[in-house]
Amino acid sequence: MEGFHEIDPTATMDLSVSWKGLRKGGACKQRRFFCHCCTLESDNVHHPNDEKCQRFCSQRDDEDWLCYHHSITSEQQLQQMKEDISNIQSKLMESIDNIEKQSRVKLYATNEVANKCDRNSIDYRPTNTDDAADFTDMLYDELELCGLDMTGSLEEMNEHLKESLQHERRM
Repeated sequence: MEGFHEIDPTATMDLSVSWKGLRKGGACKQRRFFCHCCTLESDNVHHPNDEKCQRFCSQRDDEDWLCYHHSITSEQQLQQMKEDISNIQSKLMESIDNIEKQSRVKLYATNEVANKCDRNSIDYRPTNTDDAADFTDMLYDELELCGLDMTGSLEEMNEHLKESLQHERRM
C-alpha cells in the first residue's frame, strides 16, 4: 500500500501522550507545572538561571550565554521531598499541639456572648486598668508562645493573634 507507514514500536512517545499517561505536565501556558520531569513553573520558564548549569553551559566561554536548563526530578528526589514535607508537617503539628496545650486565650464564635466577657477571650474588652494590664500580659505571652511579632499597637497585635488563631482552627 502506497502512503501506508508501519508504526515503529521503538519510536518515542510525543509529549501529549506522556502528559496524558502520566497525568503530569501539559502546555506551558496552560498548566502551572507543565513539565512532567521537573518542578519548573510556567511563570518562570522565560527567566534564565542565576548560574549556568554544570553539565552544558558552564563550559561555554561566552559571557552573554544564558542557561535555561533544569534538573530532572528523579524518583529518589521525589521520595526525599515527600519525606521532607512529612517531617515539616509533623513539626508543625507538634508546634500547634504545644501551643494548644499552653495557650490560655480562647477564640469564640462571633455570636457568643462570652467572647467579650471572658477574660481569656481574644475579643475581651477590659473595663479597667488592672484588667487591661492582665489582658495585655496575656496577649504578649500568647504572641511569644506562637512566635508572632510583638510590635505595633495593642489592637494590631490583638488582630494579628486573632488571625493566627483562626488559621490554626482551620488547620
